[in-house]
Amino acid sequence: MNTTTTCCLIELKKPGYLVRNLPLLGIHDVHVRTLAGSISIGAELPQWLEQDMTETDYGYPLETGYESYGKVLAVGEAVQTVKPGDRVVGFYGHQDQAVVPESKVILVPAYVSPREALLLILSCDAAKGVRKLTLRPTRES
Repeated sequence: MNTTTTCCLIELKKPGYLVRNLPLLGIHDVHVRTLAGSISIGAELPQWLEQDMTETDYGYPLETGYESYGKVLAVGEAVQTVKPGDRVVGFYGHQDQAVVPESKVILVPAYVSPREALLLILSCDAAKGVRKLTLRPTRES
């Protein structure tokens, strides 16, 4: 398992895959195999339509995604928060596996389903938007 397959846009509205070598596992890294992923209408749809306000140059191929749910296969010797066999949400996009820094994974308790774990990240995005509104309680007259 020295390679990873990544979902991407090959060109406008044309999905495809890239296969490339995985980086070596560093002392602070976690090797994760993807079990489930999510597609965000707020992220992938604008990329699909070339309407992503954060993208200034659509250099194809364009990788998609930002979070996945997976199983930890291996950890570097300095990793302290997860161990092989743990389930995590990781920030590495739509790949079948990845080697990422420990800081890019969140341990998922056994009682939390993959669907709920992935919703955690999307719910966090919504909460950030509500927080930016700085809503305050009002008194009714």
